[in-house]
Order: sequence, then C-alpha cells, then structure tokens
Amino acid sequence: MSKVICTELQKDGASGANITLDTSKNVTCENNLTVDGTTTLTGAVTLPSDTVDEATLKISNAGSNGEFLSKQSGDTGGLTWAAAGGGITMAESWSLTANFDHAASPSGTTDDVTANWGKQNASTTLIGNIGSSMTESSGIFTFPSTGYYMITVDFQGKCTSSTDSEYHGTYQNVSSNSGGAWTQLSESYTGASFSQQNISVTNTIIVDVTNASTFRWKVEVVDDQDATWYGTTNGTRKACGVTFVRLADT
Repeated sequence: MSKVICTELQKDGASGANITLDTSKNVTCENNLTVDGTTTLTGAVTLPSDTVDEATLKISNAGSNGEFLSKQSGDTGGLTWAAAGGGITMAESWSLTANFDHAASPSGTTDDVTANWGKQNASTTLIGNIGSSMTESSGIFTFPSTGYYMITVDFQGKCTSSTDSEYHGTYQNVSSNSGGAWTQLSESYTGASFSQQNISVTNTIIVDVTNASTFRWKVEVVDDQDATWYGTTNGTRKACGVTFVRLADT
C-alpha cells in the first residue's frame, strides 16, 4: 500500500502551501476545497459564516415565501417547506334581536333561548367577524369545523317581578350527538333585590369539537322570578349574546 507523507501541499507555481497538516492532524485549506464523491467527516466541523443557504440544504420541495422549514422524516432529505400553522381562523359574535321575556313559573324554571338570534352585522367598520360562520336553527348552533372553541355568553336584562329574586342566570350546554343528549358545561348567576333592577351574567367555556357534523351548542336561562333579557333591533349594540372564537385545531 502506497503512502504519501507530508505536512504541506503546494500547487505548482504557487508562492506558498495551499493545504497544510499540523501535528494534530488538522487540515487547513487556503481557499475552496472541492471533493468529488462521498466524503465522511468525523469530529466537529466548523463552517464559516454565510456559507449555508437554501440551495445547499437537501429539501423535498421548492417552497414559497412565508413558509417555514419542517421536519418530515418520509420526505427527501427529511426537510420540507410548509405553511405556518396556528392563529385564530374564526371569530364571530351573535346577539338577540328582540327581548326574551321569561316567566319563572314555577320559580327556577329553565328554558332554551330558541328564537331571535342574529349575527352582529358588519354595517359598521367597528364590528368584525372572521372565518366560516356558525349556523343556527331554533337556538341550536352548529360549528363550521372541528377545533378548540372559546365560547363566551353575555346576558343583560332586568327583574320584572315585584318580588325579590334570589337568582337569574344562564347555562351553556353542548351535545356531541346532534342534540340527542346535552351536557351543561357552565353556569352563572346574579340576584335582584327589587323589581326592575338590572341583571347581568357572563360565563366562558372552551369546547373540543371533534366532529363538526354532530356537535351542537345552546344557551338556556334560569330565573327565580320573572325577567326580561334584552335584545337589540339594530344589530350593532349587543345586550344579550354569544361570542365564538376558534382557538386551534383539535
């Protein structure tokens, strides 16, 4: 087996060594080093700054501006340009368009809010809804897609009974089987010490909608004494309503 033992290699006509090898076996190249074939390197390799770019990496696709580099073990090179995920893709607000008069007979009666729902309109630039809409029928809401949804109910009204009331409130209910069975996921209450006193309740839940075809949502009110929950007819100012925000994929 032939060997060439040296500490320097110099191109013919060069003024000095182009490649040097020190006693620790470190190789230093004066300029660029071109290798034909496969090279196996052991130990740490230090690259100069500004030497690795997109063309140098082995990526499975061309990509587009704004995408990020994602590890995909099944793709060529294990790297793929992909669109950035995350962010809120759906948010909208619904309100009652007419008052909901609730007779507490007997005391503590609960009833679904089944009518006079409308999405807050965009007739003013101050109101914004984004993404695909919820759909509503007789107070039952259907989700546009799967995902984690934050749902906030805000209801304002007044006690219309001449008797002091211990509580007025709302419940949020969710069904995963198209309304066949309902689960109460939140409740909130307030009281009124005299007739015509204003009342206000708010509650928020986060729901994991795993099947947009079968998940449903509704709100019901509960009153110890008669009450009127306010609606609005102009579609802009919300007194009683609900806000849906899709937070992330399920």
